[in-house]
Amino acid sequence: MARKRLIWQLYFTYLLVIVAALAAATWYFSASFRQFYIDQTADKLSTLAKVYSTQITPLVQESKNDEIDTLCKKFSKLSAVRITIISTSGTVLGDSEQDPAKMENHSDRPEFIQAIQKSFGQSIRLSHTLDKKMLYIALPIVSNGKTIAVIRTAISINMIDDKLHYIYIKIAAAAILVSVIVAFLSVAVIMLNDTTKIRRLENIRKDFVANVSHELKTPITSIKGFVETLLDGSVKDPAQIRQFLEIISKHTQRLDAIVDDLLSLSRLEENKSRRDIVFNKVYLKSILAAAIELSNIKVSQKQITINLNCLDDFKINANTLLLEQAVFNLIDNAIKYSEPDNTIKITAQESEKEILISVQDNGCGIEQKHLSRLFERFYVVDKSRSRKLGGTGLGLSIVKHIAQLHKGSVSVESTPGKGSTFTIHLPTV
Repeated sequence: MARKRLIWQLYFTYLLVIVAALAAATWYFSASFRQFYIDQTADKLSTLAKVYSTQITPLVQESKNDEIDTLCKKFSKLSAVRITIISTSGTVLGDSEQDPAKMENHSDRPEFIQAIQKSFGQSIRLSHTLDKKMLYIALPIVSNGKTIAVIRTAISINMIDDKLHYIYIKIAAAAILVSVIVAFLSVAVIMLNDTTKIRRLENIRKDFVANVSHELKTPITSIKGFVETLLDGSVKDPAQIRQFLEIISKHTQRLDAIVDDLLSLSRLEENKSRRDIVFNKVYLKSILAAAIELSNIKVSQKQITINLNCLDDFKINANTLLLEQAVFNLIDNAIKYSEPDNTIKITAQESEKEILISVQDNGCGIEQKHLSRLFERFYVVDKSRSRKLGGTGLGLSIVKHIAQLHKGSVSVESTPGKGSTFTIHLPTV
């Protein structure tokens, strides 16, 4: 009896200490991650502003305000971001949410002023038009060396917080679960000296920390080094400065891709446990065509041809967005490892027991010893080549999770030097 009382005293003591430590760590991580996510969102808004400004500049030059407003609303539907075009006098020329003619002058908006004066504006404030707290990014639209307007992109802070809310809950739940488990294991170690479980758990922890740390530390170290060099002021050559900034941008995009993929996996795991995904009878060819369209830019850059073989009336029971993402990931993977002027074949067919969606490339291929681990998180055959091509090591893991959510699976066949074929297997019912 005395021994049992001692066990429970030790258990609750360890539990209290671990919960307190994890609570502090969770609070710190949540605050840091929120700022990191806001910074990443600001980078996305800035990138969208640069992309959209190239198409809007000619319309501003020709004072085609109606077309500017139409384009703002079109771009907003594509990106789920509010877009506003403001003249140098503060007059709103186009807005994705409101009629610009009914909007007040924006010359006093802080992000607008910063964009005019410093070529970049950012602010978090309440939108008078939408009555929401928004994150704003503003950039000048320049023609012939002169600022002719300002493009502003924005997203609701509430939307950002909503996306992070689930992550915080999962972190807190995981912290509590880990607290209970670790406390129990700690007592077990003290009372039973069971070192076998501790070694196994330590190996799991080390593998996870090593994988995540390795994938995140490389771009962070590069970004830090180049930023410190630029801040030092020793680099004066504009061409070299631009080169450094492009490298920083590349590594930032890699970090953003890793975070996006981790969030995607988190959402997939949540849906896998709750089973609240909506499945509908849809035409498979439209899903495959949409995935191909998403790949058009990279396909054009490498002048790759994609051949699609799928019957027009082929219907399946699926979640359109998730299956589209899975096929896109396989196409994107095939493009990365294919040489220019090559061909990728996408085939959909039905057997008695399953539906097969195959993506075949003629790339470098994969050795047999790697095939069984390809769908593990962060597992890559050639890490240096994967980073060079922009891979995160999570894309195929996402494909596997999506296939499993559809009660299916994914497989791969590959021959070094000849190419690879990835196949999503879905049930016919």
